Parts: sequence; C-alpha cells; structure tokens
Amino acid sequence: MQRHLLIRSALVFLTLAVPTAAPAADEMPKAAKALVEYAKRYPDGKVPLPPLFKFDIPDVREVIDMPGEQRAMGIPMKLQAVVSGKRFNEVYRSVLDSFTRAGLYVAPPESLKIPLSDPVLTGLDPLRQISYTVIFKQNSDGTTTCILGEAHIGRREKTDTFFAPVPPGAQSPVQSSTEGMRTLSFTTSSQPDDVATFYREQLGKQGYREIEPLTFRNGASLWKVRAKREEGTTRVLVIDSPHLPTGELQ
Repeated sequence: MQRHLLIRSALVFLTLAVPTAAPAADEMPKAAKALVEYAKRYPDGKVPLPPLFKFDIPDVREVIDMPGEQRAMGIPMKLQAVVSGKRFNEVYRSVLDSFTRAGLYVAPPESLKIPLSDPVLTGLDPLRQISYTVIFKQNSDGTTTCILGEAHIGRREKTDTFFAPVPPGAQSPVQSSTEGMRTLSFTTSSQPDDVATFYREQLGKQGYREIEPLTFRNGASLWKVRAKREEGTTRVLVIDSPHLPTGELQ
C-alpha cells in the first residue's frame, strides 16, 4: 500500500518530466530518416501505417493508472506505472527491444533533457507524432518500477499564460494539470528569498494569506511555493491543490 501511494504521488509530479523527454529538435531529422528506411521495405509504394505501439513490460506484478488524459506544456498525455518482477537491466533491454521491433526512433539518452536522475528510454512514432517514455526506478527488493508516458506531441496547444504569476527573469516555465492539481515549475537566477518575497506580494494582492511558510490560502484554494537553490540556479515549483497537507486547523 505504501509503495502504491508513493508511485501515485510520483506519477503526478512526473507530468512535468515526460514531455521534456521527447527527442530534442536536432534529433528529429534522424527520426525522419528512420521513416525513409521503413518505406524502403515496400518498393511498390504502398507503405502501410505501422501498428500503434503498446507498452509490453515483462512480469508485471502491479499496475497503477492515472485515469483520463493529463496535460503538460500543452501536450496531452497518458500516464501509468507498473511494477515488474524483473531486475532493471532485463526490463530496460526488453523495452529497448520492443521500441526497435515497433520501428520507433529511439533517442540517445544523452539527448533527453529530463530533470530526473533515473534511467530513461524514449521512442518516437514520427508518423503519428507520439512519443513513448519509460522512466525506470530500481527497487530494493529487486523489482523495477516503470513510469510509462505516452505524449501526443502532435496535438500540443501553445499557451503563453500561466495560472500563477511568474517573476521577471523566469526561465523554461512548465505548466501541468492532473487530478485536480495544477503545477508550474521554472528556474531563475534570483535567490530563494527573493522568490518568496515575490509570491508573498503577488498572492497577497489576490487575497491569499500565508498560513504556513510559503503556503497560501484563499477560501478553498490552497497554494504551495517551493524554491531551492542548486548549482547557482533556483528551481521553483508552484502547486495549486486543495489537498495539500498543512498543519492548519480546518
């Protein structure tokens, strides 16, 4: 049960990571070449659409779904977590082989700008503009948790607005929404104290009161701001959810 809750919590926050795992722009021409190679199999010019890819993780012991369609950076996606009874190396090889058999373009891991330290594999269906991402988490009991993401990058909706105020100089803002929770993340050269001051001022103007350090309430709306300094950059996460844990008496 505890692992189930931890995985479900991880799925929510990984809505920020899965879209960024799509192949970088300079990898796309290579994906196009993969299409050319696929077409060469049919010299008569009648090239059939490859079957839609389906994840096939070996020895599945547990499945945790996130129902419905999530959205991050304007990209609709589906998320699921499964626990495999196999060890990481075996599961990784199985996923890589399944991508290859399906004719997906597999992006080199070093080309994926994903903000996680866990091993990642991404396969791209360039015809349908769908990327399939697996984030692997090795468990102490020898099993492997796989976070499965299916991102429909061809249906991305561009947005220039965010649900929360963004301070000047914010870089790479990423917004997502899932299961009644909205998140906004970005980086900035400003110090965490400056970020805290910005949100106290901005949210105060909107009628929010600070009930705990960087936790703000306005009626049923509850926001949490996290700012952490890492390697000369401040990483900021703003969460809007009525279910955030607080010490406040309800």
